[in-house]
Amino acid sequence: MSFRNLPCRSHHIRPCSSLIMDVKKRGLLSVAYAGVGVIFTAAAKFDWMSKGAAASFLSLVWLGFVLAISCTESWVKFRAPFMPRHLALDLGRTMFAALNSVEIGLCAGLWLLHFLVSSETGDAVWRLIVATLLLAVQAAWLYPKLQLTAEFALYEALKEMDDDSMSFNQKMQFGEIRHQVQIQDRPRVIYHILYVGAEFVKILTLLSFALHFLKAIPA
Repeated sequence: MSFRNLPCRSHHIRPCSSLIMDVKKRGLLSVAYAGVGVIFTAAAKFDWMSKGAAASFLSLVWLGFVLAISCTESWVKFRAPFMPRHLALDLGRTMFAALNSVEIGLCAGLWLLHFLVSSETGDAVWRLIVATLLLAVQAAWLYPKLQLTAEFALYEALKEMDDDSMSFNQKMQFGEIRHQVQIQDRPRVIYHILYVGAEFVKILTLLSFALHFLKAIPA
């Protein structure tokens, strides 16, 4: 029996349990990294470190995640000689979901620092606004398009596979993927180009934001 013979899932707009768990895990990632922001905000508030040092640390951690995932992992995985393309896309959509969650947490931490701790040197808040808007567009609009692109590739690669070789959870996930593929059109490549462009601008913005505070720290 192949996956294409599996009965259709309900078309009610209700997430399956695996999707709910995924949202919970992403939420935990965001909360964990927002917690890092809370710690550094408290450190700056009680004068254990300067606001500039705290802002530099948080923005550089954010920048480091983007460089590690967007500029390294997303490129390297497609060079693995024995990894099929659809598995690389499956890994990619999972990694970018986690990355977006981490970014949301760090972004929230930076805004908490901005509002709760005053600064004598200026906050370069416009840079933080730009980075926040870019993240919002990526997470809310562009990432779902890239995820759907990956789901089309997964469906095409797995639809003829014998379902006996898959776990129950994988069958449930495939049912969700098939439903999405059936009711939506394949996203155009422009969404990937826009995501990459937004990522490049965000990298420059975060670097500029961090340098603004680093230059103000006494030598």
